[in-house]
Amino acid sequence: MTASPSRWSLRPRDFADLVRVHVESNRRPVRVTRLAGGSKKGVYRLALDDASAATLIAYVWHADENFWPAAPDTDPDDPFRHSSGIALFESAHRRLASIGVRTPEVIALDRSRTHLAADVAFVEDLGGGTLEALIARDRAAADGPLSMLRDALTAMHGATAPSFGTVAAVESGAGVRSRPAAEVVLARAEAHLAEAAGYEPRVEAH
Repeated sequence: MTASPSRWSLRPRDFADLVRVHVESNRRPVRVTRLAGGSKKGVYRLALDDASAATLIAYVWHADENFWPAAPDTDPDDPFRHSSGIALFESAHRRLASIGVRTPEVIALDRSRTHLAADVAFVEDLGGGTLEALIARDRAAADGPLSMLRDALTAMHGATAPSFGTVAAVESGAGVRSRPAAEVVLARAEAHLAEAAGYEPRVEAH
């Protein structure tokens, strides 16, 4: 049976068949916890029924897991017009890994919607507490989170592409734009300011 996700009620049984098919046939999730950090997708921690107390993270892409309202898709040059989905996640993950940026390992991707009426990615659960706690504890450490972030940003800054846009668009050849990047970003900023002016008189005054 295919389960239909609800924003607040995915349970262990909703993931049971996916775990059996993609992780291990004799394991099942016994606890599911929704995590913060997903406004266009659901993010869950699954605890599995084995002696090691193993956990993994599930990303779930479904309309009911997306807090963002639908927006008109009218500017083909705008690289920000769509930024969610399992295909975009997969291409971005592959690109980051290729330039040496540490990313959680992808355990499985499921686009079948056979076991859950959504696209699902199982990824490594890194654990270790919150970023805030790690920074407070290891702010000055040579191998601490800020140093790791510096190294990741340096690697990303050095990675170039023939055009701007999402990794998936550039890889497919759809990333070739008719306008310069600066012009696209400026137009988007002006649109955001115009919208903000409709809500806040102090913005409108300027």
